[in-house]
Amino acid sequence: MRNATEIVEILYSTGIEVPSEATSFGINPEGKLSFATEKGEVVEIDLTEQQKEVLKNQNLLFSGTSGSLLEGLEFYFPNDNPDAVQIVAMRKASGLTQAKAAKLIHTRTKIWQDWEKGISKMHPGLFELFMSKAEVDHEKYKVLVNRQMRIR
Repeated sequence: MRNATEIVEILYSTGIEVPSEATSFGINPEGKLSFATEKGEVVEIDLTEQQKEVLKNQNLLFSGTSGSLLEGLEFYFPNDNPDAVQIVAMRKASGLTQAKAAKLIHTRTKIWQDWEKGISKMHPGLFELFMSKAEVDHEKYKVLVNRQMRIR
């Protein structure tokens, strides 16, 4: 798991200029790097072979690599599922009920409840989808996650 600062440093080390308004990014193995802004704008960059090699060595160049660039939010690789604490914090930071959170990403309330209880795993893509669709208070999210981690 990496945080936003580490991801930005890796991208800068390859000569990639990260747009200051970028809130998230996605990389595909064909060599396209996309940045999204809060306004929904997308900036695409073609990666050079050298940049692809660096990102591959950093385990960032494979299908489905994406993450948040907002400071303090953790970055999830497609193989890493968010845990129950992170899911609960994300939902509470959005101010939504379990039913409304589930509906926002087109799933059943029971499935959402199972994710929050740790019974089943939420796919990282759904976590990113929720973070982008819900109006998550990122400061509140960080506080909730940190508080829960101390309680454990």
